[in-house]
Amino acid sequence: MFDISFSELLIIAIVALLVLGPERLPKVARTLGHLMGRAQRYMNDVKRDIQKEMELEDIKDLKKEMAKASSSVKSSIQDLGKEFKDPLTEFERDLKDPFIEARDAIKNLQQETTDGLKSQAKQPDPAQSNSPQAPSAHSEATQEQPTPPVASKTAAALRAGSHPPKP
Repeated sequence: MFDISFSELLIIAIVALLVLGPERLPKVARTLGHLMGRAQRYMNDVKRDIQKEMELEDIKDLKKEMAKASSSVKSSIQDLGKEFKDPLTEFERDLKDPFIEARDAIKNLQQETTDGLKSQAKQPDPAQSNSPQAPSAHSEATQEQPTPPVASKTAAALRAGSHPPKP
């Protein structure tokens, strides 16, 4: 450190012994050792504080960079969210419109049906008002049993095992 050799240290020790004397030399050496220890600790503390400050500045710089990066990521995510949200709201609105239209059409149809039934109930049946006599039992039987369709005749013939009638 100071580039002092052993011979130079020996000369300094002899001069100190002559100047201070054998009684005071151990106390001075002890005090000098304590002072040197304090100086070394002080130097180490200063070095450590300087190192902390440098790391703190690096951390602050890193923190600023991370804050910038996080804000840019946050804004890009918000933009991306808006890009997805706008088409979804349009799709939802487009999806709701036909259902609303269908519901309105059903309500209108129900209203027209109930209005039509009410108007028919208020009007007397012209067939009943023209014929004062009640219909005969024979006419009721013919009205209740309409002629079966061709498909029914064909199915009945197949069950019976004969050929279907020609229309």
